[in-house]
Amino acid sequence: MDHVIPLAPGAPHQRQRTHLDGVEYVLELHWSEREAQWYLTLRDRNAALICGPMKVVVSWPILLSRRGVAGVPPGELLAADGRETPAEPGLDELGDVVQLLYRDTQSSSPTELGA
Repeated sequence: MDHVIPLAPGAPHQRQRTHLDGVEYVLELHWSEREAQWYLTLRDRNAALICGPMKVVVSWPILLSRRGVAGVPPGELLAADGRETPAEPGLDELGDVVQLLYRDTQSSSPTELGA
């Protein structure tokens, strides 16, 4: 099942608590002005680093290269662009035209996760 993780478009630094597969995590998103790129850091509920920062790339599994890292959730995080021609999200686009999704091990329709 895909879960939409609500974000604040235009906010260059975001930190939120989110449950992924029943476990609480802290997600940190940081906009790099120099690179014009979003980065995501994943932390446990106590804010201890699990992995990151990881570049947020549209339609590319963010956690794929971190599969062997302890604490990484079993599902996948990805940025989904609903435009006809997908593009990397700009500062104001992540959480708007580009959604951050968590895909758990089930498949169904998208639902929104509480922050």
